Amino acid sequence: MVILAGLSLMVLAAGPEPAPPLTLKSVDGQTYSLAQYQGKLVFLTFFKEGCVPCKKEIPFLSQLAARYPDYLQVLGVGYQEKNPAKLKAVAADMGARFPVLVDATGMVARRYRVTSLPLGALIDENGKIIGKWYGFQQQEVEAMVQAGVQRLSAQQRSTAITVGVFTEATAAAKQAGLGKKLQRAIAAGLQGRGMEVAAAGAASAYTVEGSVSRIGPVTGVSVRIFQTRSKLQMDEFSQSVSGEDYGPLIADLAAKIQKLP
Repeated sequence: MVILAGLSLMVLAAGPEPAPPLTLKSVDGQTYSLAQYQGKLVFLTFFKEGCVPCKKEIPFLSQLAARYPDYLQVLGVGYQEKNPAKLKAVAADMGARFPVLVDATGMVARRYRVTSLPLGALIDENGKIIGKWYGFQQQEVEAMVQAGVQRLSAQQRSTAITVGVFTEATAAAKQAGLGKKLQRAIAAGLQGRGMEVAAAGAASAYTVEGSVSRIGPVTGVSVRIFQTRSKLQMDEFSQSVSGEDYGPLIADLAAKIQKLP
């Protein structure tokens, strides 16, 4: 184990990767998991007693969490400390004002490949690691958190609809390219009803996606509507379509979207 003093190294190979699962008890006996923070940013920091840069990082992260309570959750993990009472005292002495978790088996530290301290991982609203640091670098961390907060804030303010992928569930649907056709038809239909359809990668309030199948003369469409930011499912329905006349389907979809909060 190397404790970095004044050295910061950001490592993120080949883009964002899914964050390893985490479910741990805190020093106060409460259970925390990454899953409960879906839709928010999570900054996960590994620290231990005697780590000089950890003493600088933890007060900074406490301030950052207090600045963005609606968008950011900070979680601390004690490295190689199985005694909750001792870890609680160490964290308090460092100025931690966020949940501090006990990695009793060391499994979480292994999953996150902790080889030096502090190790920080910024996890986005979809559960992917978008930043990982060995050591503490305030400016880099703050800049990435601010960018994430701005993105989430834009999503929250947006009223646009993202029209996502409709997978083709049968060979006939694939042969006819119904997924792309349906995607384009829904986008055009919603726009024709005065709704804003988000461009690729742009912020949106809700996302529409699903699947399409064709068996003989019957086309079946399954539609799912969920909040873009939180991934919370708001509605789901299926409908049979005559040929490629998607008008009734789009009308029903628009009516459902208009009823959403």
